[in-house]
Formats: sequence, structure tokens, C-alpha cells
Amino acid sequence: MIQIGARQHRFRALLMRTHRAWLTGKQGNRDLKRSPRAEAVSQYAIDLAP
Repeated sequence: MIQIGARQHRFRALLMRTHRAWLTGKQGNRDLKRSPRAEAVSQYAIDLAP
């Protein structure tokens, strides 16, 4: 997962194995992508490139 802060010219690369319970929404958006919840990211994601 890549997080980009364009205004601050920063990025962050994270590694996380997702579980259905950690994802937002049920159907996703129009392209059926779903994002992990912030609590799960802060608890389970590993920083690869801070």
C-alpha cells in the first residue's frame, strides 16, 4: 500500500496482509476496490519506506 502526501512531497510504503473484517464498506466503490480501516493499518501494517 502506498500513501502519498502530494502537498508535503512525502510518501509512505506499507506492507499489510488484509482481512475482510479490516476493509471498509461491503460492496466497495464503482470499481469494487475497498480500503483497509485506519485502525487496522496503524496496528498491523509494516513500514517499508517511511
